[in-house]
Amino acid sequence: MISRRPITLSAGRCRLFSSSARARYDYRKPQAAQVQGRSILRVQGKDAAKFLKGLTCKDVDGLPGGGYSGFINPTGRVMHDVFIFHQPATDTYWIDHSADASASTDSTPNTKALYEEIKRYVLRSKVKLKYATEEYDVWSVYGTPANDSAVAKRWWKFGSGGAAEPQWEFQEEAWKEIQRGLREGEVGCWDLRGGWGQEGMGRRLLVKKGETPLFGSDHDIGNSNDYNLRRMLLGVPEGPAEIIPGSALPLESCMDVTNGVDFRKGCYVGQELTVRTYHTGNTRKRIAAIRFLPSSSTCESSALPPNGPLKWSDFQNQKPVPEAGQPISYLPPPTSASQKPKSAVKVLSVHPEFAVGLGMIRLELADRVWGTSAFGEAPKMLGKDGELGKLVVAGDASADWQVWAGRGRAWYEPNEDVQQSAAKQQM
Repeated sequence: MISRRPITLSAGRCRLFSSSARARYDYRKPQAAQVQGRSILRVQGKDAAKFLKGLTCKDVDGLPGGGYSGFINPTGRVMHDVFIFHQPATDTYWIDHSADASASTDSTPNTKALYEEIKRYVLRSKVKLKYATEEYDVWSVYGTPANDSAVAKRWWKFGSGGAAEPQWEFQEEAWKEIQRGLREGEVGCWDLRGGWGQEGMGRRLLVKKGETPLFGSDHDIGNSNDYNLRRMLLGVPEGPAEIIPGSALPLESCMDVTNGVDFRKGCYVGQELTVRTYHTGNTRKRIAAIRFLPSSSTCESSALPPNGPLKWSDFQNQKPVPEAGQPISYLPPPTSASQKPKSAVKVLSVHPEFAVGLGMIRLELADRVWGTSAFGEAPKMLGKDGELGKLVVAGDASADWQVWAGRGRAWYEPNEDVQQSAAKQQM
């Protein structure tokens, strides 16, 4: 439930009166947070690796401890985004997935939704499926000072349809480092969705039920709001509220950028449409990091990346907080021949304390207002009197909130895309 705390607006400018409002988020603050609303499915048996490779869109065996992946239906739509953990030298895998309420008739989370979907594929495979949710909690540990000997290198491959696929190379120490601080029976992997290093998403761990991680015992203990704030600022979607089961496409859900889909992997359910989109499609929408700003103002740069984020309490006057599911519209500038609003898609999630969230955004319209080519850099400011147009929550000029939309820090730098394009032209 989204809280409706008082928010402030001014008539002319976005009045930012708190000194804390101008401070940048500290990505390097070491923190450990339990990830709520997760279920753990154990897949065990001599055919476990083969079984999962035929169902998931990312083979995690080449990643230290496992990693991010997903289950896609035959029409190429995402059913579950997951983490798959693998204990070395065993035939056991653990799948960390959302306890999905969408598969339930009474809004009670159906913690066995994934099990019910994949058990039909077992057939003669030598595998056993069993839930281990009562044995483990899911933790995210991030902001840990870098171990200089555990290094990973990332470069990118770009598809003609707008896909951006990270390629990773790990030094041997990175494989050893992920095992450090785990109790017997616990597993962990690098969470590469936000890139590598202290400013990313850190590690994803399965920790004994009721325990806190031994690794990161000197970190601050955070909560779900802390974890979700970091995700949102990094532009990392997660779970059925943001990656809508049976509707979301992998590329629109940024599963390419967050290292959750492999376009060169062997056959798996949903592969055909996913690979075809990579080579010949055109991704017009993406889940993007968003920030909410008063609609009637030209806001100061302290409200926008790399500054902030602002809290709802940093604004003046009282307006209701935007809610997930509300539409986002593009309002043309006053000089435009047509003043008809255009759909820029919708809000997917809103942080209860900070004026940030995630939204499905039409890239062309975000570029028109903010400049998507500058994602990850200081955005261009909204022009005087909305001369570039506005993205707003709702559908007309009476909207309370305008929206900044941009890439999260997980994305490649704009110059990397330019360099790749130049290399292709020289071939």
